[in-house]
Amino acid sequence: MAENKNLRLFFALWPTDAVRAQLAAAAQSYASCGRAIAARNLHITLVFLGAVAQARLAAVLDAAQSTQKLTFDGKFSVHLDAVELWRRSSLICLTAGQAPPQLLTIVGRLGAELRERGFELRERETFRPHVTLVRDVARGSKVAGAVSVPWPIDSFALVESKVGQRGSEYTVLEQWRLI
Repeated sequence: MAENKNLRLFFALWPTDAVRAQLAAAAQSYASCGRAIAARNLHITLVFLGAVAQARLAAVLDAAQSTQKLTFDGKFSVHLDAVELWRRSSLICLTAGQAPPQLLTIVGRLGAELRERGFELRERETFRPHVTLVRDVARGSKVAGAVSVPWPIDSFALVESKVGQRGSEYTVLEQWRLI
């Protein structure tokens, strides 16, 4: 790989096969409204870095390793329980009514560790756990129905995004288990 190559990176919660199957079923149930996200790409973005020079990858990995050292009292999960139509973005998303405090801590620590290493991140008001199910939602689409996906959290991942013939393709570069 060329040393000056940029990688398009983000940190995410990457689902287990069981969680992915539930998310894929939810995406398919709304596929008539637009373009359903491929099951292989379903995830919750924690921190989006965008284009990162390959030479800076070690700093990204170091930030993740520092974040991995967080310890929590017991296991936790995020409960995705609401389907929302985000008209402005033309998306249908599965959202969590409440973000577990442990997840907010992980997102906050990742951001702080990355900023400490000189990365500029887009500021957002509040982290809202969500999975995009459908893109390019047709005007006039309505969302109804109940979906409930409990997602046990035991790790986070660094993911590379590449645009290919089948659209965006995501590759997990590394995962870190939470202690």
